[in-house]
Order: sequence, then C-alpha cells, then structure tokens
Amino acid sequence: MESFKREGEHSIRRETDIFNFGIDEVGKAHMLETARWARFLAIVNIIMISLMVIIVVLVAYANGSDFAQTFGPQVGMGFGIASLVFYILLVLLFMYPLVGLLRFSNKIRPALETGNAELFNESFRNLKNVFKFFGILTIALLAIYGIMIVMGILTVAMTG
Repeated sequence: MESFKREGEHSIRRETDIFNFGIDEVGKAHMLETARWARFLAIVNIIMISLMVIIVVLVAYANGSDFAQTFGPQVGMGFGIASLVFYILLVLLFMYPLVGLLRFSNKIRPALETGNAELFNESFRNLKNVFKFFGILTIALLAIYGIMIVMGILTVAMTG
C-alpha cells in the first residue's frame, strides 16, 4: 500500500497490487457501452455477411453459367463451385470475430451486474480472441504485401 497526501487533504491510501482492484461505476459504464457497441457491430455485420452469402450463391451460379457457355458445362460448373467454396470460406473466416464480439457483449453485462468473475473473464477471453484474430490477419496481410512488393521489384528488374 502506498500513501498519498495532497496539500490540505487527508492521506489517500491506494492499493498498488494490480490483481486486487475493483471496477468503479465509471469503468462499469464504459464496459457496458463497449458491450452495446460490440453487440451492434456484431449483429449488423452478421446480417450483412448473411446477405453476402445469398449474393455469392447467385453470382457463383451466374459465373458458372457464363463459363459454361464459353468453355463447356464441366468447366462452368467447376468454376461456379470453386468460387462458391472460396467465398463461403471467406464468410466463415470473418464470422469468427463477429461471433467473438457477440459473445463478449452477451457475457460482460451479466458479469458486471452479478460480479461473476468467471463470466467476466470468459467475456474478455472472447474479446482477446477477436483482437488476436485481427492481429494474425494483419501479420498475414503484411507478409503477402511484402511478397508482392518483392515480386514486383524482381519483375521490373528482370524485364527492364
């Protein structure tokens, strides 16, 4: 424990152990507002991705039909199925963080209202997984960009 004293005030005792803290009303209000925004973003984006799935199915069918007219029915159907599988995998990939956000928002409110530490920790584990997902995705995209830049430089060097 540390003791702080400002001029003209009584001494204020403050715990310095970070694992022994309480959440005041301001912190609780910030967490609840964060949960509301997380819930809003998750639900809106899940709806948008669901609409994208419908559009992807229609586009895959249309692309398959176009390719079937140009290259034959086997190629057209194969391309349609391949593009459908690719887009469904992308949808599943981006549903993961949205489900994590929704789980965070659904668990943090009862955790704060009841003081349930297990539920509180579970909600933040879900939020941590969302940030971890975007961190890994960012690293992967930076690596892809780096490879593309190197390939572009090599292509220019070889042709020019």
